[in-house]
Parts: sequence; structure tokens; C-alpha cells
Amino acid sequence: MPEKPVISNTSPLVGLWTLNLFPFLRELYTEVLIPAEVRDEFFAIETEVREAALKSAPWIRTVRLRNLENIATHAEVDLGEAAVFVLAQERDARLVILDDWDARQYAGQIGLPFTGTVGLLLEAKESGFIDAVAPLFFGESLTMKFNERTMQAVNNLITCNTRIMSGTPVFKNTRVPIKNLIDYLEAGDSLNEFLEDFPSVSRTQAMQALELAKEMLITQAYACSD
Repeated sequence: MPEKPVISNTSPLVGLWTLNLFPFLRELYTEVLIPAEVRDEFFAIETEVREAALKSAPWIRTVRLRNLENIATHAEVDLGEAAVFVLAQERDARLVILDDWDARQYAGQIGLPFTGTVGLLLEAKESGFIDAVAPLFFGESLTMKFNERTMQAVNNLITCNTRIMSGTPVFKNTRVPIKNLIDYLEAGDSLNEFLEDFPSVSRTQAMQALELAKEMLITQAYACSD
């Protein structure tokens, strides 16, 4: 019996592409499916370069939905995410790759297993594909240029104050360094173990930090490519 497929949304594709980690998807899953709607979102900017990147990665395969009308049944999420969910249900997917917080919550509600860019990088480290995860996120200062939405998320989630942990970025209203979360996950500990050891950090803060880490990763990757 063929193995159930893995299906990716746009944001993880962008993150892995900027880091030249498309081959890791082949190493981990052999093949990853994307709906045509996700492919179109991926090609929305830097079209020629991204088309070439996807063409050189045949293990990322674009497929069309059998029933386009079912997209309307997932009105809670955007078009690309809705297409991912429809395709996952049509193909009985074993995993969907998503970064958006609301989309991940929705995937849980409809019973779809999911991971995201950070989860993939942790698996890459576990598999020996990369040496470490934390340096990818914390190799640069938080003063680097972010877009307005990401900068607002940084301000809402993180405190950098020389009077708190000598200026180390910490979760807001705590003394817990953001880096501790990545270190825990990289060491193979679960999110629940981190939250048990640092009860001043809420689950929502931790999940938002992982999403922010992905944004930081993509920003740094683009900066390095300039």
C-alpha cells in the first residue's frame, strides 16, 4: 500500500527555499505534495527564480484538487491553506506542513497532524542534515530590520532590557530567555516539558515564539542573500 502523502503550505516552502533546504524534504518524506493554489502563491514574487527552484526539486509535486468547490468548506483560513486542507482530506494525508497559528489550530480541530518550519528544522538537526537549529535564529541581533507585522510581534512577545538577564531577549513579563525554548526542542524535549519547567511562560507565548522564530529565520536568510 502506498504511503500516505505529506502536504505543504506556502510559508514553509518559502522558509526552506531561502535556506536552500528543499533537499531535506526529499530526505525526510521522499515526496511532498502541494496544491496548485500553493504553487501559485509561492510564485507570486521572484517568479522566475522560484519556478527554477521548484523545477529543480521534482520531489515537491504540484497536484490539482479533485473537488475545487470544497475549498469553500474551509472559509476560516486563506485560499492556500484551504487548498492544503482539501488536498489532505482527498489524499488522506499523514501530515500537513503549516506555519500560520490560526491554520494550525484549525488543522487540530479537523484532526489533521501538522508540523511547521521550526519542526522541520528540528527534524533536520535530528537527522544530521544540519548541525544546530538555534544559531539559525539567534545568529543576528534582534535589531535587524523586520517588516512592521513581525516587529509588532517582537514587541508584544519579547523584552530586551539590560536590567533583566543582562539584556538577553526574554519572554515578556518573565525572566525566561527565548533561546531556552529552541534549546529545549533541539535537545529533544517536548513543548510540554519546557512549559512545565518554565511555568511563567504560557503555551500561547511559546507557540507565538516558534512562529516568530520562523519569521526571523526567513528575514535573516533574505538578508544573507542580498
